[in-house]
Amino acid sequence: MPVRTGNFMGQVGFGSFAALGLETLTSAPPEREKYYVALEVGEVCQLKCKHCIYHRQKAQSPAPSEVVFTNIVSAMARGFDPIWVSLAGKEPTIFPRALLELASATRRPERLNILMTNGLRLNGGLARQLSELIDNFDISLDGEEGAHDWMRGRGSFRKTWNNLSALHERYPNRIGIIATAVHGSLPDGRDQHSDIVALARRLRDRFGTDGRLSLSLSLYYDSPDHPMLLDADDIIALMRNLQDTGFPTRVLVTANYAHLWPAVRAGIGWENLPIEYDARTGIPLVKSGSLSAVLFNLTETPQLGIRISNEGLVYVGCNHLALGDRAAPHCIGDLAEESLVDVIDRIANNTQPLISTLAEPPSFCQECDNWPLCRGGDRLSGVYFCGRPLDPYCPLVDPHSLPNA
Repeated sequence: MPVRTGNFMGQVGFGSFAALGLETLTSAPPEREKYYVALEVGEVCQLKCKHCIYHRQKAQSPAPSEVVFTNIVSAMARGFDPIWVSLAGKEPTIFPRALLELASATRRPERLNILMTNGLRLNGGLARQLSELIDNFDISLDGEEGAHDWMRGRGSFRKTWNNLSALHERYPNRIGIIATAVHGSLPDGRDQHSDIVALARRLRDRFGTDGRLSLSLSLYYDSPDHPMLLDADDIIALMRNLQDTGFPTRVLVTANYAHLWPAVRAGIGWENLPIEYDARTGIPLVKSGSLSAVLFNLTETPQLGIRISNEGLVYVGCNHLALGDRAAPHCIGDLAEESLVDVIDRIANNTQPLISTLAEPPSFCQECDNWPLCRGGDRLSGVYFCGRPLDPYCPLVDPHSLPNA
């Protein structure tokens, strides 16, 4: 099932990418295509976070769906071999039995099983059982206690921190902390993202810098006019201050922020740093000391990241979550009506309309001075929000060429 297209990771949503950068290639990336799958284990969460992009209204059937389990097991038996499987939700630990069954079914020695969780229920017997089935625990902490609780609810930081500490002490699994940075102020007037720097220092002092536990910075994603989207100055300040902590940290420069990377790169003085490629995935990054930036848009190795909703709808990446109930028409397959293998084959054979729409960037993007560092930006979100495969976040894109959403 070769993927003949380019980088279709979509938004992050496949984990903290905590494994990236453990090994790097300084030469050309590998040619073999890479697959990533995120599976929704139910559609329930006990939190109502300020920055959650899961804008869908309450699900009619929030419990885990058998169609997802059946299809992923069948597809793997027929040769579909993703290198990462992320078990997501809303919050997957709310359904421990289904979570354990999926983790067991997808477990392979050569594959990363990733659990994305708020960490509130990651303790006791569930933590012990999952430690045998999960390679990377990806746990959300959005800053020190004040910022995290402001984002997620009073008391949530301490519960997550205690479970994280116990997990690190008892089990050898790799842990990736995911911190979401937003453009916004805390009640005391400080920038929210400044508290993420404080979190990095706390993680350094508590867990050390050997890399088994690391921090990934998720830059907020939503519609192009959302006030919580970060600007170049936010990202520059974050990266400068994070580098000073010495804690292993990666900034996930996703497609909607690709147009800002030239300014950010100049602002932090990284113009001469070489691009390296993660040996396992071929995903590019640049590094300086303990800090790295993951540059998804500069991926050369064909990549396909898909997310399967709890009801069995298949999407490219996770951008669609911001559309809420308007997302369904953008799915590339419905596992209640066809197999996952059929969906993947359609992509491989270049007969999937959405992928075909994104195949060729517009000529004015390729002629732009920023093209080598941006590669057309977030054209998938352009399809979702504006109906055309043009980056709606980039100020250089002619707004008159974009219809109203």
